[in-house]
Amino acid sequence: MNLHALSTPRNRYQLAAALASLLITLSPTLADVVVVESRSGGKNFAAYAEGSGNWANSTAKSSAADLTSGVGSRFETADGGSFRVTPTLANAGGTYLVEVTHGVSSSIPTDLQVGIGVTGGTGLPATTTSFNQTPANVWRSVGTIVLDSGVNNPTITFAKQAGATGTGQRFYADAVRFTDASDPCLNFPAIVTVNGPLAAGQTFVDVPTVDSTAIAVTVYADGVQIGQKAAGITAGVNRVTTSALVKGQIIAATQTSPTSVESCRPSTGPKVGGGANPRVRISLSIRQNAGLTGPIGANGGTSDSIIKFLGATNTFGGGFAAAPVGGKVIQPETCWQTVTFLRGEDPNNPVDKSYRWTGTDGTHNLLGNFGVLDSIAFAIDDLTDSGPFNLYIDSFMNGDTLIQGFEGGTNGQNSVFLAQPSLSGTTSPFLLAQSPGAISPNVSQVTTAFADEGSNAARVSWQFKDSAGLDWLRCAAQGSGTPNPQLDLRLPITFRILLLPPGVVSLPLKINTHPADRSAVQGTSASFSVNVCGTPPFSYQWHFNGINVITDATNRTLTLNNVSPANGGAYHVVVTDASGSTNSNPATLTVSPATFTNCLAELWRLAPGSRPYLNTDGSQRSIAYHPVTGNLLLVSRAGGSNAVYVLDGNTGADLWTLTVDTNVVTGGTFAMNMIGVDDVGGVFVGNLTTNGSTDEFRLYGWIDDSAEALPYLAWHGNPGGVDYTNRWGDTMSVRGSGAGVRVLLGGRPDPVVSILDPSVDPNSLPLPILVGDANPGDFSHGIAWGAGETFWGKGIGASNVLKHVAFDPNTASGTTLQTFASLPNVAPIGVDTARNLLAGVSIETPDNLRLYSVANLAAEPVNLDTRFFPTDNANGNRSGAVAFAPGRVYALDANNGIIAFGIRPALRYTRTESTLTLSWDAPAVLQSSTHVEGVYSDLLDQSSLPVTSPYAVDTAAGTQTFFRLRQ
Repeated sequence: MNLHALSTPRNRYQLAAALASLLITLSPTLADVVVVESRSGGKNFAAYAEGSGNWANSTAKSSAADLTSGVGSRFETADGGSFRVTPTLANAGGTYLVEVTHGVSSSIPTDLQVGIGVTGGTGLPATTTSFNQTPANVWRSVGTIVLDSGVNNPTITFAKQAGATGTGQRFYADAVRFTDASDPCLNFPAIVTVNGPLAAGQTFVDVPTVDSTAIAVTVYADGVQIGQKAAGITAGVNRVTTSALVKGQIIAATQTSPTSVESCRPSTGPKVGGGANPRVRISLSIRQNAGLTGPIGANGGTSDSIIKFLGATNTFGGGFAAAPVGGKVIQPETCWQTVTFLRGEDPNNPVDKSYRWTGTDGTHNLLGNFGVLDSIAFAIDDLTDSGPFNLYIDSFMNGDTLIQGFEGGTNGQNSVFLAQPSLSGTTSPFLLAQSPGAISPNVSQVTTAFADEGSNAARVSWQFKDSAGLDWLRCAAQGSGTPNPQLDLRLPITFRILLLPPGVVSLPLKINTHPADRSAVQGTSASFSVNVCGTPPFSYQWHFNGINVITDATNRTLTLNNVSPANGGAYHVVVTDASGSTNSNPATLTVSPATFTNCLAELWRLAPGSRPYLNTDGSQRSIAYHPVTGNLLLVSRAGGSNAVYVLDGNTGADLWTLTVDTNVVTGGTFAMNMIGVDDVGGVFVGNLTTNGSTDEFRLYGWIDDSAEALPYLAWHGNPGGVDYTNRWGDTMSVRGSGAGVRVLLGGRPDPVVSILDPSVDPNSLPLPILVGDANPGDFSHGIAWGAGETFWGKGIGASNVLKHVAFDPNTASGTTLQTFASLPNVAPIGVDTARNLLAGVSIETPDNLRLYSVANLAAEPVNLDTRFFPTDNANGNRSGAVAFAPGRVYALDANNGIIAFGIRPALRYTRTESTLTLSWDAPAVLQSSTHVEGVYSDLLDQSSLPVTSPYAVDTAAGTQTFFRLRQ
């Protein structure tokens, strides 16, 4: 509730001390006015009290003059509901005009009749229809009250007598105003407000509601006359020439009657802004509806639901209708800017914070995967400047989906996608001007003046009535183009905005975003793009390595398909508009060579999202093949739970999960991270610890991969022993069986590996091995047992070489045998020692699985084949795993799913004169035929066993023979 007592020199009086905080004394020439408000909160106080009825808070608020903006009102729906006001008036025994007001609401009956009861005065009618639905946002006369002699605090009771009732029919108590009728200025209608815009340097003011008989219209700035129109006055809006407006001035206007009586000057007025486009804060209001499933852009409707601000952290002062706090602060700029909002995959760990606005579910976080765009919220950020704002919006997108680009609209078309600023009853009271003035500027329309893409954009323009911190605009997404679109909250929500500095009317040619460096795998595509600002139309010409013009490359985006190493180099673009041309910075394309053959035959693939336990949050980092059952085992922490999923190795079908006892499986940064299987099917899973000395590494075991197998603690402690405090559990490899089981761990930052013997007991000592000629991080992202007492290791960054290392368990030392530099992007690795194969997950664009032959350790690994993962999401940790099986290879790329391939045996040959020597990797069998499509038979030795590699053939006889391998 709020009580304003507005006084003039004509009737000076001393205010009671108890009401001092509620009474405001205004400048001269103002009528004595007292306003009693029912404010959101609903607590009775001396000037306002509620009687019968089911009174409740409402967010609806009248925007009539003299009211507190940003605060709701009260309503009830019962028959006979009543409220009473007891103002403290200055003129005891005087005569006062009584008026009421309410905001816009279709729930107010059109036949509402309210009874009036008075104590301490006479003259008011017994009933009034002034509480009816229309008109809203204006003061409506109830009548005149004559106070009893000596009385200055009458009580007036308003009680509903007739009209529709029920939940949808409301009797609103917003505010009651009392005006001293003895003031001469009341004899001619007051000019309550002026129209906008009001910008610094402007030399006119538009004055509305001028009476047709007025002989003068006068404009004041901070109480000082700055302009007057005394001729050519017409009824309605009149433009009055003024001296230049100054930022921060309060503007008011009066009109003079034919008898030379000047109307009362308003108690306050709108504020002059600094000119177009001070900085502004932007957030999104999202209707939360967990039942929505898309697709992106589909109409999600406007049904009552919880609404939360995305990008905001609170509201100003904590009030419902006040401006959201936080958001993206946008400064004026002569180029288009990108505004991006993202909740992300996990509501509990959002990228951009959210804040509950309406409704409640016990959290401020946006829940569900889809929400509905309720509005773009623009909040004042410069508390010295009210505007006006004049900005442009283009290319509203969700992920890669264009929701609205405004190309389908026509120039000047109103409310396409975004409604006009005045639509929202929640925020229209903050706009200039309030009824009966026209809210102006009040623009949301398609324009061809500026566009980021194509020829059209949306222009949105408004001005705040002052520069208070609670001012904001809810620019609702309820226009005609794409009403209430559904948004996938897991994907970025972006739009382009142009917020020009004051005085800028055309855009200088400027490259806003230069082409960025790109990397691509041979055989894929790569794109460069440029964003420019200037005056359309633009022309583009791309160049390669400085001066080489690329034919037909005349768009803002350059796409190169099927790239090869020859495409590597520098690319730049020359952009031209009517004012001239400018060059972009060069961008470099790096092409990673790759081999594509039929060596790998796809068996199956699983993309993120295809299973509940496969996602894009980095919670899957390891797989292992089970040699007894032929199953593939996956560790996943999706959804915050630790699990080992068992998949059919042939098809990828779900089978079951291993039993995980949280009393056993516990501890570490991650309780479960890497997995391995020994030669006879024992399963081992390790945790992750970032410091083995303070947080032990724990290794868990299962006797097999059945659903009934129970976990046990196979080993625990610091794998680095007493000497190394490394991080452990990022890389792991298992080999052997029974008493010969050995678990190999890679540590970092020290170039140390550790060998565990879980067959002894959980407390057995580790064997940390320092590789003296290795660098920190050389074994951080990939490790695999090699033949004999060797292993392979892979790092990234400065340690991006592949190392083949021999170790001596007696001296606990290792020595690098070979270092290979041709696999810089490979991180997780796996090795098949029987066939001299190595496979690695290569983190590049796009991520891929590389299969290599390492048969010749005197040369770099030979890339046999390359295959891509289902998606190419970012894998910032470069984590994953490779698992070999007989004739197969499986690969996990964190955030990009699993792929499985059969490995076709490779047949190699050399020729010396008439001798052809064939070689291959076991366990393939060599076959021959006299016809290429004929019947092939195994080649057998004298013992009737398949011949072994190498196999020599004498070609001197000239007999035609064809050879192939079978698995």
